[in-house]
Amino acid sequence: MADDPLESWSLVIGQYITQFALIEQAVYKALTLLPQDRLTKHACQLRDYHDRVRFLQALLRSAKWPETSQLIQLLESTFPLASIRNQLAHNPTYINVELSEEHLSSVERPSLYHSKTGHELANITPDEIIKHKAQVVVAYLKIHTILQKWSMKDA
Repeated sequence: MADDPLESWSLVIGQYITQFALIEQAVYKALTLLPQDRLTKHACQLRDYHDRVRFLQALLRSAKWPETSQLIQLLESTFPLASIRNQLAHNPTYINVELSEEHLSSVERPSLYHSKTGHELANITPDEIIKHKAQVVVAYLKIHTILQKWSMKDA
């Protein structure tokens, strides 16, 4: 990681958001693979990720495609990851300067703060973001694999 603490945060936050965008793209792709009607086209315009996924899950429950139940569960597992993505994307990162007992030196510690309440989101650290990013990658790869099979079936 970089020497600048904010740069380190920026790097892991950017990577997480970029990786999660792949899952969002996969949701859109899944919606386009399903028979297109007015409702499905409308669902692609839903702004909220949770709403799009809930709509997709409802469509998948009535589909007779292979691995739909696995895809429904995978999509369900992305909700906590989406929440983390939203916290990272919509809340600022600040540097806390903490003075040591001797006041001879300061310790810089970046923290994420809730944009509305101003409270520190102490449970989100670069190490936690990296751990959750790995979960995002695994979820995406599994979703992508299922969608690839469906695309090849229709080709």
